[in-house]
Amino acid sequence: MTIRNKLVLSVTIVIVAMVASVALASHRAADVSVERTSALIVGEERQVADAAARVVAASAGGVDLVDVRPALNGLGRWLLVSSEPAVVAASEAELVDARVVEDASGGLLVSFVHHHEGREESEELLLRPSDLTLDVHGHGTSALYLLPGAPVIPEGVVRELVASTNTWTLVTLLTVGLVGLASIVVWMRRLVAPVDALTLAVAAFERGDDDVQADENTGAPEIDALGRAFNDMVTTRAATDTLRRALVSDVAHELRSPLTNLRCQVDAVQDGVRPAEEALAILDTQLADLERLVGDLDALARADAGALDLELEVVDVSDAVHGFLAAEPTTADVTVDISDGAVVVADALRFRQVIGNVVRNADVYAASAIEVHVSTDDDVTLITVADDGPGVPREHRQRVFERFHRVDSSRTRSTGGSGLGLAIVRRLVLAHGGSVRLGEASNGGALVEIRWPRP
Repeated sequence: MTIRNKLVLSVTIVIVAMVASVALASHRAADVSVERTSALIVGEERQVADAAARVVAASAGGVDLVDVRPALNGLGRWLLVSSEPAVVAASEAELVDARVVEDASGGLLVSFVHHHEGREESEELLLRPSDLTLDVHGHGTSALYLLPGAPVIPEGVVRELVASTNTWTLVTLLTVGLVGLASIVVWMRRLVAPVDALTLAVAAFERGDDDVQADENTGAPEIDALGRAFNDMVTTRAATDTLRRALVSDVAHELRSPLTNLRCQVDAVQDGVRPAEEALAILDTQLADLERLVGDLDALARADAGALDLELEVVDVSDAVHGFLAAEPTTADVTVDISDGAVVVADALRFRQVIGNVVRNADVYAASAIEVHVSTDDDVTLITVADDGPGVPREHRQRVFERFHRVDSSRTRSTGGSGLGLAIVRRLVLAHGGSVRLGEASNGGALVEIRWPRP
């Protein structure tokens, strides 16, 4: 899951939890309010019933009609009905004219008209049979019915209920807010922990720790991608440093041998051990080797920096191959097979350098023969140079294009060249948009295959 999705999920969970908690708190507060209100109503109804029972008990010897209302005052809405049935007395004037009818279940159906906001409205009530009776002089035994009405809850109780509800809601909001804040802090610490770890790895790498590695399995795709990129960078720099150290060592080695030979020849001439003319011939050969080494290093440096000045033109492959063979004869016999019209788009000097390096390298390892074959396709010219030497083991075929790499590490410049020839070939071919690979010839020798763009 991405960091963005985790943040959205955490915020959503907190919001949902807050809403749900507030809803539950409000529901609980409402339940408490209803319970307390119901208790108040039930308690008030019980008090009214008890008061009515006391009035009835006090009037056991009978009561005059004029004394009925004062006696029943404070009982809310009530109705006194004779056995006929007919209304004897009532708590309200509009109930006095009510029509009463006995119900089949023994109850009493009361119908009356009352005024509400200037309008007359009809109302019917079905009252349960009453156990409360009064002996009213002149009306006989009459049943006392207590009518349902809107009980009045004291204002203090209402304020208490509102305060209780507000307290529940406030406490819930504070609790959920604190829990949500703590959850977000925990989530954020978990989210930024991989970033902190990567920051520490970068700092260690900056201090020179080339063995540091970042975690690539943090669970956050973005951080994992950064970790992989960082580890690749560390690996690449380590490999580059290794190559750099090897390059410095190899260059020093390659320069040391000819320079030592030069010093020996000069000392021999100065000591009168070797004639000057003989020494000059050897010095000339050593200087030529040094010039070639420096030229190879310069070509590689320019290719690496993308600073090669290529003057592209159409080059005849046959002219380039035969021109090199004529200028620099080989030890092995060379067989040339070139298709008619084989041309490439290249810098002529660099193309001849590629051909020369490949043929020269084949001549070092060939037992007796080299085959140069050139064919054309729609968009490329295929150049292959094969020898009948020992070939190159598979594990070395890619590395032979690296600087100073020799298949046999014991080889020296005299037996294996400087180790720069094929590295230069690869750089120059790639600079022209082509490709090069090393394979195995049919006779077991080495096969260099070059694909070069056609015009």
